[in-house]
Amino acid sequence: MRRIIITEAQEQQLIRLLKEDTVQQMPVDKKMNKPYTIDPQKVMVVKKFLDDNFKKGNIERIGSDGLKEVVPIVSIVSSTGESLKNLYKEDLCDLLIEKFKKMFLDKIERELFMKQVMEDWFNDKINIHGMLSVNHL
Repeated sequence: MRRIIITEAQEQQLIRLLKEDTVQQMPVDKKMNKPYTIDPQKVMVVKKFLDDNFKKGNIERIGSDGLKEVVPIVSIVSSTGESLKNLYKEDLCDLLIEKFKKMFLDKIERELFMKQVMEDWFNDKINIHGMLSVNHL
């Protein structure tokens, strides 16, 4: 392994170049001309809907290999807290995409956003400020 000695000015220039390279690789929002990042307020709207209307759970079923597998599901909850119907993650994702179709005009962005929010909601990774585990599309 070789060591290279650089000055502070060279270090700052290198850091700037690396940041520019990273930004150029990210998708760009053409309207704002900057890398697209997820709006935490939109995350919190979807999270509140999920928290108010669904309860996380698991069911066991026989997988394609013949062994038991645990599958995450959600239950639609009534105002009294009673479980009305169970949904698989795929069904919940479809429901979210349809419910919040006006949140993003681009269908692909909407699908990616809802999948990420749903995954982070299932895994309790949405923080109190609406930041996700991966905060860009």
